[in-house]
Parts: sequence; structure tokens; C-alpha cells
Amino acid sequence: MLTSQLILATGEATKGWLAENATLIVGVVGILVSGLVGPSVAARWTTKREREKDFRARTVAQRDDLRSIVDESAKALGGAVARLRPALEAQQSGQPLSQDTRDFLADLFTLGQRLRLRVPVIDPVVSSYDAAREQLIAVSRATNSQAVFNSAATTFEDLRADFLDRAREALDAPIPDEGTS
Repeated sequence: MLTSQLILATGEATKGWLAENATLIVGVVGILVSGLVGPSVAARWTTKREREKDFRARTVAQRDDLRSIVDESAKALGGAVARLRPALEAQQSGQPLSQDTRDFLADLFTLGQRLRLRVPVIDPVVSSYDAAREQLIAVSRATNSQAVFNSAATTFEDLRADFLDRAREALDAPIPDEGTS
């Protein structure tokens, strides 16, 4: 009886396994959180952030690449009518089309292919470039009179302006988030 009174007085009888091992449990939980859960959450957050950063960098690089192709295309289309005027004069005097003119028209096709590598075929930039290029070919064939040539050249210039507008829109478009691309 004296032993039971002593146990009740010291509170030993009310302690259980949890109370006796509370420090151990807190230590193990602390180690698990700081050693496994915390780093896992931090790694997941960092990985997501780095993936978004890589996506943005890749998109910016692709846009810069597209910008260089659009610049080359704009330069080629900008001086196209002036480069085809000698073809008009040659055809009217009965001379064959010069090699320079044939090479120029072939280069326009190559620029279109390079543009297709950067953006899908259904993109307005590609379709407007193709329309301008096809009209330029029509300009090169409109060598029977100056009036027909000038009319075809005017239509080409309108299509070239449309290409430049579409290209500007594509280059000025905001960079999408990774999940929306």
C-alpha cells in the first residue's frame, strides 16, 4: 500500500509510453522533416522554377531566331521589285532571264523553308510570306508590259506589308507561360 501511495504521489502511474518517449518522438519527427520532407519540398519548388526559367529562355532564343529569319525575309522582299526590273527590261528586249534573277527567286523559296522551321505552316507569318512570294513570282512573269508589271508589283507590295504586319505581331506577342504553350 505504501508503494501505491508513493507511485501516485510521484505521478509515475499516469505516464504512458507516449509520455516517456516524447523527446524521442519529437527528435525522430524533426529529423524526418528536416532531412526528408523539407529538402523534398524545396527541390520540387526549385525544379519547377528552373523548368519555367528554362522554358522562358528557350522561347526567347526561338523568338530571336525567328526575328533573324524575318529580318532576312523583309530585306529580300524589300528590294524585290527593284531586283526584278532588270528582268522586265531583259524580257522586253528578248534576252533570257539572268542567273542573278533566278538565284534571287530560289533564295526566296529557301527563306520560306527556313521560316517554316521556326513556325508552323498554318501560322499567319508563313501564309503571308508565301502569298507575297507567289505574287513576286507573278511579278517576275508579268514582263509583257510595264503596266502589267506595275500592277503586279503594287499587289506584291500590299502582300509584303501584310507579311511585315503579321511578323511584327508574332515578334511582339507576349511569351506564354509554360503550361499554356
